[in-house]
Amino acid sequence: MKKYLFISLIISIFLINNAFSKCNFQIMDFGKSKDDLKKIINIPKEAPLFAMEDEFGGETVIIPLIEICSDDEKLLGIKGEYLFINEN
Repeated sequence: MKKYLFISLIISIFLINNAFSKCNFQIMDFGKSKDDLKKIINIPKEAPLFAMEDEFGGETVIIPLIEICSDDEKLLGIKGEYLFINEN
């Protein structure tokens, strides 16, 4: 029984790793601003980002995951969120 559990665990870890291998979710480091996010995902500086204020004084920027991942059509319509705490 332990052998089957171990094999299924290894297979599931491999499949999970395979699913996220094309996406780079950590495209920014701490301390970067929203303008840096625009540069990374190639949005013009004049274009506004979809940002919402949260209850703690920060801003959440919502961008399509297709901008982060390597044009994976399965991610069309799914959004990613980045939280900016300070406006410095």
